[in-house]
Amino acid sequence: MAATPTGAGYWMVAADGGIFSFGDATFRGSTGADHLSTRAVGMAATPTGAGYWIAAADPDAASRALTLTLPTTAAAWAVLATDGLVNTARHLGLDDWPALAHSGPAALARLLRHCQDWEQHADPDGRQFPRSKRHDDKAIASLVML
Repeated sequence: MAATPTGAGYWMVAADGGIFSFGDATFRGSTGADHLSTRAVGMAATPTGAGYWIAAADPDAASRALTLTLPTTAAAWAVLATDGLVNTARHLGLDDWPALAHSGPAALARLLRHCQDWEQHADPDGRQFPRSKRHDDKAIASLVML
């Protein structure tokens, strides 16, 4: 299950990848009619909240990954983070990505610990911030181009 950004709707995923939309959640398609090599095990809203990802242990998923290659002059910095970190940091209002990119390893480690602690102690059952997994993975790294 994954909640919409408004909290007024949610999506549910079935083992075959079928998606069920409720409230203000918009149906964006599913894999219910496709043959999956494994069962769907979960889902998550995209960072924009405009859609969802379906999780399954399908080795073929890597061949459908979206990739982008840019010259190093195209960006001065980048923050790389898992959806678990991005979604929790956004919910807590700690998503100032330009500042985080330049904050250094200690600040990134503090953010990671804060998000992990908040999820574990303040919202262990996902009531304040509904999520598809009770404890979502969290990782973050930053790059500053010199």
